[in-house]
Amino acid sequence: MARRQLPPVAAVISFIDCINRGDIDGLGLLMTDDHEPAVFDEEPLRGKEPNIEAWNGYATAFPDYVIYPRVVAEPGQGQVAVLGHTTGSHLGLSDQEERSCQSSGSPKRRTGACAAGACCCYASKPGSPTGSLRNGG
Repeated sequence: MARRQLPPVAAVISFIDCINRGDIDGLGLLMTDDHEPAVFDEEPLRGKEPNIEAWNGYATAFPDYVIYPRVVAEPGQGQVAVLGHTTGSHLGLSDQEERSCQSSGSPKRRTGACAAGACCCYASKPGSPTGSLRNGG
């Protein structure tokens, strides 16, 4: 039996869950062939295989990386916005310091677009402390 397509919010939550568990194979299953993260002030990395490789490098370099979604919304057809924070990232901050980014008014904000139950792109908004997936930090 063929797997049914996930609704956009479910695809994004699944994507975050795979990141939190370090499940790179699972991430790959949720990416479209033209998957393209858009991190503020960085060139986009386009394509499923380069992004799988990038996430593998990031998960290896930062095995304690966890995304804590606080608000998940679906503002438009196929678009999902996630507001929250992370710990264990490339920032080199203690978990408490990284969590405080949220309370200081600089939460990490991500907006994603999903099609056919898979994530095709996401964007980190300006003012968000983020890093490159390409170089593991």
